[in-house]
Amino acid sequence: MLKQIKILSALIICVIFANSCIAESESGLEDTCRELISKLSSPNNIRRSTDGSIDFECGLSLSSVIGEEIIRDWNTPDKIETIISLVSDNDPYIRQMATISLGLIGSKPEVMTELISQLGNPDEFTSEAAYMAFLFMRDHDEPMSSDEINQALLDEWSDDNLLLNMNIAYVVYHGVENPDILESLIPSIEMAFDHEDPKVRYCAARTVWRNNILLGEFMPDIIELIQEDDQKLRLIGLLALNKAYIYNGYVENHLELILPLLQDQDIDVRIEAATYVGMRCFDTNIFNESHQQALDVFIELLQNQDPYYKFQAAKRIGIFTEYAEHAVPVLIEIFRTEDPDSIIRYAIMYALKRIGSEDDNVVSFLIDALHSNDKGIQGIALDSISMIGPAAKNAVPDLIALLHDSDIFTVRSAMDALGAIGPDAEAAKHDLLIILQGPFNLNMVDAGVALLRIDPDSEEAISVLEGLLNASDSYIANSARDA
Repeated sequence: MLKQIKILSALIICVIFANSCIAESESGLEDTCRELISKLSSPNNIRRSTDGSIDFECGLSLSSVIGEEIIRDWNTPDKIETIISLVSDNDPYIRQMATISLGLIGSKPEVMTELISQLGNPDEFTSEAAYMAFLFMRDHDEPMSSDEINQALLDEWSDDNLLLNMNIAYVVYHGVENPDILESLIPSIEMAFDHEDPKVRYCAARTVWRNNILLGEFMPDIIELIQEDDQKLRLIGLLALNKAYIYNGYVENHLELILPLLQDQDIDVRIEAATYVGMRCFDTNIFNESHQQALDVFIELLQNQDPYYKFQAAKRIGIFTEYAEHAVPVLIEIFRTEDPDSIIRYAIMYALKRIGSEDDNVVSFLIDALHSNDKGIQGIALDSISMIGPAAKNAVPDLIALLHDSDIFTVRSAMDALGAIGPDAEAAKHDLLIILQGPFNLNMVDAGVALLRIDPDSEEAISVLEGLLNASDSYIANSARDA
């Protein structure tokens, strides 16, 4: 169902070639678009979500970077007219690229008119790009504010076009400041859930999924979608169910309904079904054959060649905490073979942290990670060692070395890890005592706490912490009091 979309990458490449595009004719720009898209034939880590063509979070994080260039180089009447003409191109990727570009340009009248008209387009490539364009548009406060954009959308509300209405509702919900607006749109959402067109039902579910206020009210409709034959409807239903479970405290048990979906033909459906089973496993602290089936979904996907699915598996496998311990060797092997810049490595580190294995091989792996040049990887390794505690005593020499790191956060995390190891970290007492001698700062509090966890009778630590109670810095004084 889902397609490997590279729109953001296309836009980034457009930035690189923007200056060369300025003087081109309309046909020249179209040719350039086609050429740029053809360069994007290999998979990349910027991936789409179920909710449209581009990952929402990745998209917004990049929009400020590429938006400035788009506005600077493409925001002229002739360029806008050319981009608008490409929204109707025969090539779906060019249609998406052009539509997203309009959102980055901002809320000019001609742009607003075109994007609103595309929200009701039955072609999913274009309508989904249109609502994403509106989300990008919110980064710009000129010439229309978020509230004004919302009102312009609501002014186009149509009694005859539920697809348009659901896309309008979706955009408005992302930027709404007045909760009363939500109430007025509910009747149309109810009608959309009963509509015969699966696209309309999908758009209704997507709007509810993104809005915590509505999730509880429409859960019966969401549960019905999970039982649909249409894969896209099953998937959006699962996404909404999982969100309701996490954020709305929806605890009704639907395991019997979800378990068959662990064998679904669609990978994304299997992922969300396994996520639901994993969350229930975590909350009940029960692990049985059904939970093993869900865990196996993620273990299998760790070997997937698609970096997106490998990332999703690594990110979610930690839900099973200690029950996923037999997956640890696979996680470590993948970490060592992945590109150093890959976000998959971060997901693996977080998974290992949640699993919390005390195995010697895991401790050795974490010790190696303490020497990473990537402060993020190093920081997660420090947190993991803190969680493992005494079983990570072999890390003490490396943690002592980090007490002299130039980064204050690394030093504090190293002290916390040494304290968690406890009496077996006695070798760190000398270095911690040096930190205790000043200068007068928050590190002294952390050093005192670490010392007391290593040696509860440490008179030096107690004396220094008592002295810090009168520190002129209230934050240091309060931290000493808490310690």
